[in-house]
Amino acid sequence: FRAWVDAMNVAVEPGVLALRDSARSDIEAFIDALQEAVAPELGLALSEARAKGGWDSTLSTALGLVGDPLSDKTRTWLTAAAEATASQKLFSAVLTVGDPNEDPAELSLVSVAGLDPSVAGFARTQAASLTADPGDALLFGSLLYWLPSQFLAELAAQMLAQQSPGLTPALALAEELDCPKAAAYLSSDKTFKAAGCDESCAEGLCQAAMDRLWTRVRNNSAATSHFAQLEFSATNTVDFDDEARPRGIAGTWVGTVTQTDNTISVKGSTTGSAVE
Repeated sequence: FRAWVDAMNVAVEPGVLALRDSARSDIEAFIDALQEAVAPELGLALSEARAKGGWDSTLSTALGLVGDPLSDKTRTWLTAAAEATASQKLFSAVLTVGDPNEDPAELSLVSVAGLDPSVAGFARTQAASLTADPGDALLFGSLLYWLPSQFLAELAAQMLAQQSPGLTPALALAEELDCPKAAAYLSSDKTFKAAGCDESCAEGLCQAAMDRLWTRVRNNSAATSHFAQLEFSATNTVDFDDEARPRGIAGTWVGTVTQTDNTISVKGSTTGSAVE
């Protein structure tokens, strides 16, 4: 599964860069996201306060931030999510056999690394090739598509929630920045406060900005139309019961994961049981 982890890691840095978008630092990205989060009547006041107060440089100092902690945390989470795919069953699916003369076989994903396929950014159902060979052998293959940034982001979110129930990436980013402290600083600005945004208002905007930053990470693949695909073929031995009815399969699969200009060979094992 090391090769699979390497394939997943391809999406880590693009996701981290998406948090920043065009900003030069995490603080600039945060203030940009604040401007996206404010109501129209506050937008002008925020822009004026940002310019007059030099927030892009002064806020970082006020919060005692060193480097780019939001990007660093995001990288840590996405990398951990990629690593986690090596230690669990990746795909659970149902292979449906149609009339070989009329309908192709169909592979329907049930879960991906414990996530609902749609939530993880995967196309739920794909056509599959299917061949039964002499000697109790069953060969099948398919082509799966997904949004890699969405998959890693949702897996990272799942892992955070398992560590601390109720914790989301956006909430964790707000803790990393220290939204209460940021809100106190922003609301102390006369221009911004005069527009009607007190400390409570500023803290709410801080959290809304974090939601937007994490959404950039999660939706990066969709926004840039960068899809990943797994093309694979599986070779399995069929286990029959005493009445010659198939009751399970076991075997291996090989394939390639392709995203952007990267293609990595991967492989794994397959197990399955017959369903009514």
